[in-house]
Amino acid sequence: MKVNKPLAKKTKRSSAAPAVQTKAQPRELTRAEKTAAAREAAAKRNAAKIAPQKNTQDAATSRGQKSAKARDDAAKRNAARVTPPSRKAPVNKSIGNKPTARRTLSSRSQSKQEQIKTSRQEINRKINTQTPAYRQEAKTKKKVSGSVKNIEIKTHKKSANHSFRVKKKQQRTTKLLLSRLILFFIIFIIMFSVVAGLFSMSLRSGKGTQGKEYTLQLGADLPEDKTEVAEKDKPVYMEIPKSCATRYGNLYIPVSALSDLCELTVTGTLSDLRYLPRESEGHSMRFIVDSDIAYVNGAKIRMISPSFIHEGKLYIPLDFMQKYSNGLSIETDEGNRKITVSKLLEGYDAATDSDIYSVLSFNLSATLPLTPIEEPVQ
Repeated sequence: MKVNKPLAKKTKRSSAAPAVQTKAQPRELTRAEKTAAAREAAAKRNAAKIAPQKNTQDAATSRGQKSAKARDDAAKRNAARVTPPSRKAPVNKSIGNKPTARRTLSSRSQSKQEQIKTSRQEINRKINTQTPAYRQEAKTKKKVSGSVKNIEIKTHKKSANHSFRVKKKQQRTTKLLLSRLILFFIIFIIMFSVVAGLFSMSLRSGKGTQGKEYTLQLGADLPEDKTEVAEKDKPVYMEIPKSCATRYGNLYIPVSALSDLCELTVTGTLSDLRYLPRESEGHSMRFIVDSDIAYVNGAKIRMISPSFIHEGKLYIPLDFMQKYSNGLSIETDEGNRKITVSKLLEGYDAATDSDIYSVLSFNLSATLPLTPIEEPVQ
């Protein structure tokens, strides 16, 4: 009787044949494939060094990138199929036991573009740090940086400094205004003093004194050979006050002194005075007080300056007496401030043993009206 063998053994034999086929060793890569794999690994390492690593990859890629990736995957699958079983593929520890695929042109251009983009970004970043806008932004950030308390302190200091500067500016403005006002008042006072001084000088030149007082000598000087002289022949001295000696730039003498020397008779009022020589009949001089109008023997004239009264004495210009009087010798000494008025000596009287002097008279006469001429009767 024939016994059949168990089916398990058959199943074992049938499964053993394919197991031998799967254990076949992969073929070794050619030199070109090794070079391509090394280049691709070096490119990936360079790209990893230059480009910043991203945690997430962009989901949306362009159509050209998708097609390039699909072509790379197809090339890898074709290379794995074509690989002969006698050669072993090199084991790459970084990517596992899978054989490295050949680098395509699209992957090279993509990596090159990424490198260019990365280098441009780096250059732009370095350039941007050197611009004024970037420096200003960094400066602003540095200023703003700090706690809230520090910012409040800085703001308070700024406001305090601003108020201090404003206060100082107001003080400087006030001081400048006060100094200008003081300078204006000083200049005003100086100008007012100068104007007042000039005005007072003009008044003094008209009515005041111009120098020291004068000495009036009535009578001639005594001769040296005469030791004994009569009392009436001795000269008389009197002082003319400073306020009366000169006015309006002219010398003045008192008429009362001449009345004692020449024996004049005074008539009239305080505003209209008339003087008559006792020894000269028909001669007279009349003065309108505080006026330059005078009358000599009835003839009206104008003096160089007006007459005036001081302490009850009438003062007239010395020029009037020098110009219109006769029989008087009038001399002035500006250096010694002295005026000498004396009678002219005409001779000597042996009977009376005395000198004979001339009589005061005036060299003007009144204008007489014309008398009608009688025509002969025919």
